[in-house]
Amino acid sequence: DNLHPAPKISKETCQIDWAKNCKSVVDFVRGLSPIPGSWFETVLPGETQAKTIKVFRAVQTDVPADAFPGTIRVDHRQLFFAAADCWVEILELQPAGKKRMAAADFINGLKVVAGDKAK
Repeated sequence: DNLHPAPKISKETCQIDWAKNCKSVVDFVRGLSPIPGSWFETVLPGETQAKTIKVFRAVQTDVPADAFPGTIRVDHRQLFFAAADCWVEILELQPAGKKRMAAADFINGLKVVAGDKAK
C-alpha cells in the first residue's frame, strides 16, 4: 500500500543524456514518444545558435562509440549520435520550427561534418 503518484514530466526531464548507454537512450526516446517527446540541443554546422531537436524514433546499434557522447556522425543517409557505449541511430526527428521528418530528409538539408557534437 505504498502507492505514490508518478512524478510530473517537465521539459527538463525530457532532455536526452547522451552520456547514458545506448539502451537507456533508446528506451528514453521510446517512452516519451510522441508526446511530450525527448529532445536535445545542438549547434548545427554552419550555424551559431543552439537549436532544439525533438527525437521520435531511435534504434540501438552494435557499433561501439569511438567518440565523445553527443558526437554527430552521418553515414550515407543515416544519422547517428554517440552514447556512452555505442552509436544510437536517429530515425525520426523534428527540428524547432519545422515539421516532423525522417532523419534522411533532415540530413538532406544539413551540412553535417563528422565530429560535430550535440551539446
